[in-house]
Amino acid sequence: MGFLLAQLLSSWNVYAADETLANAMILKQRGDWDNASRILLQLTRFNPSCAECYFHLGEIEESKLDFTKAVTYYTKAAIYDPVYYFNLGLNYQTVGNLKASINAFQNYHQSFPMSLEGMIALGISYRKSGDIIKGEEIFKSVLYLSPDNPAAHFNLSLIYIESGRKNEALFHIETYRRITGTKWMPYNIKKVFNEK
Repeated sequence: MGFLLAQLLSSWNVYAADETLANAMILKQRGDWDNASRILLQLTRFNPSCAECYFHLGEIEESKLDFTKAVTYYTKAAIYDPVYYFNLGLNYQTVGNLKASINAFQNYHQSFPMSLEGMIALGISYRKSGDIIKGEEIFKSVLYLSPDNPAAHFNLSLIYIESGRKNEALFHIETYRRITGTKWMPYNIKKVFNEK
């Protein structure tokens, strides 16, 4: 009888936690971040390994532009589920902490090596940090897997402009423009090609 009661209580606690998480998501979507955060923090006390709870707390703090708290929550989320290293990396990228961003994206890439989105984010962090050799390597890998990936072509054009490789930059920006159907060109590339 005791075992059955324990199972029943355990099932009820999981159901209650799911329902509470759903309520927190409704509040979050409505913009009631304080009450959503309160519920999510209560859930983390009930289940300290609730990666999804920490992720949503990170999103709330990022929406409030409190990137320090967002990093804290995304870090906790990533400890329990490596998918959240991606959000951690983006947050670090946003505040310009490129070394930490690269580290987070490398951790993400270890768990999800075929994620083009993760590879592109890692390549952007390398490019922005000035490591254009590693950035170029990453974007070439993306193009190997997805030859018409506009983000890879765009970022390679920026890398080639930075390294003085004008013809390669032109090829990749024109490929980007063909794929996306846009005539837009970044100012630093337009300036090199004197396009009006």
